[in-house]
Amino acid sequence: MNAHTRNMSGALKRRSIYLARVAQAQMMAGIGLTIAILFGTITLLAAFVNFIIIPSGGINPVAVIFLACVCSITAGGWKLRQREARRARSIPYVPPVREQIAALPADEILVRGSDQPVAGQEELLRPGKYSYDVNSDELLRAKRSDSSAAPVQSVYTGNSSR
Repeated sequence: MNAHTRNMSGALKRRSIYLARVAQAQMMAGIGLTIAILFGTITLLAAFVNFIIIPSGGINPVAVIFLACVCSITAGGWKLRQREARRARSIPYVPPVREQIAALPADEILVRGSDQPVAGQEELLRPGKYSYDVNSDELLRAKRSDSSAAPVQSVYTGNSSR
């Protein structure tokens, strides 16, 4: 395994671990926020119903215990959200693989195709399978002919087409 492959797989692994940790922390923060919102709404509704809509001459102990439990669950959900959001922010940033590879020293990067071609332009454009006497300038361009011209014969297959 050469240095480039090793750096590439290490960079990919570091980025994958980073993304998994951040996703897990953000998911847990979202769950905490959902719990806080859900149970906060239940707390407000229960308080509204027990103390405003149905006022009974005294304090209902069952309602107070229920509100205390629901309120503590709300606070626990909010604390979970805060803790996990802080944890997500504390995870050191790992840039994408492309940026990690770009930051490597030149001797650790495998560079392909940056040198001038060994063969000239004419040699690179020659057909590989058939050997016909074709000018290298004609290999990239089709001859233009008007619509009344005879059918053009393919150099390679001998088929005629219009």
